[in-house]
Amino acid sequence: MTQELIDLRASILEGRDEDALIIVDAITDLVKDIQSWAEISCKQKNPINKFLLYKSDVVIGSNCIHVDMGKSSVAFISFNSVNSLSTSNSTFCEETNQWTKNLIKKSTLLSGTAEKQRYQFFNQIYKKIEAVKKNIESF
Repeated sequence: MTQELIDLRASILEGRDEDALIIVDAITDLVKDIQSWAEISCKQKNPINKFLLYKSDVVIGSNCIHVDMGKSSVAFISFNSVNSLSTSNSTFCEETNQWTKNLIKKSTLLSGTAEKQRYQFFNQIYKKIEAVKKNIESF
């Protein structure tokens, strides 16, 4: 995430530090929301909106998102930072689903439990965000 913020500032927000800081503040707010959801394992204190956050030390060579909608599914593949492709090809979606399940098996669940790991995880994120913010403010 830190590198993406730096790239965004260098390519789009060059010389627009106020806008960059607004984006950094919005990302900080989003991370705070995600942290609170992870603490209670649901979004907005509604147990119907289950929220599971995993941490993986596996270097991920793919940035796919798989969405299972019951009778159908779709996979999204991001590229060039802000673009994405989507497909509902059942073979590709099933392969992506299996890959995701395998990755989850090798990951640490941070939602609801693992308070120490969750604290460390979010503390690292906040430190990276703060470093980006200081970098912007120093120019």
